[in-house]
Amino acid sequence: MAALVHFDKLVQIPIIVAHELLGVSTASSPKSFMNAGSARFPLLAEIRDFFDDFAKQIQAGAPNMSIRRNGLASTGQPTNTSSSSFTAEGRMQQFHDECGALLRSLASKGAANIDLLDEALRLNHALVKQPGENEDITVSCSRDLLVSIAAS
Repeated sequence: MAALVHFDKLVQIPIIVAHELLGVSTASSPKSFMNAGSARFPLLAEIRDFFDDFAKQIQAGAPNMSIRRNGLASTGQPTNTSSSSFTAEGRMQQFHDECGALLRSLASKGAANIDLLDEALRLNHALVKQPGENEDITVSCSRDLLVSIAAS
C-alpha cells in the first residue's frame, strides 16, 4: 500500500505535506492506509483487500507477477494493476478524496497549514495522467509547496 500511495506517486506530495507540515508521523500514515475502514474509505479498503488477497495467492504458490482483476490483465506488480483498475473505472477522484480524508484525520488537531494539504491533493491529482486527458492542466496554489516544506 505504501508503494502505491507514495512510491507510485499517486499521493506522494500530500503525504510529504502531511509529514512535514501537519505533524503526521511517517510511521502512522502507512499503517492508517492499511487499516482504512470500508465504511468511510471503501476504495482504500478494496485496494487493501486486493493486496491481501494477492499476498495470500503468492503464499499458496501463485506467481507474483501475473494478475487478473476486473477483466484487466497485467504482468506487472500489484500496484500497477490496482491503479490501472481504478483509473480505468474512473475512480481516481474517489481515490484522492479518500486519501485526503484519511490524511486530514491524521493531522494534528488545529494544524495551521491544513489548507496546504488540499492544495497538495489537487496538484498531485493533476499530475497523474488520466486516459483521454490530452490538454495541459494548470493548477494554481496559494503558496509554493516546496518552499513551505523546506521552511518547516
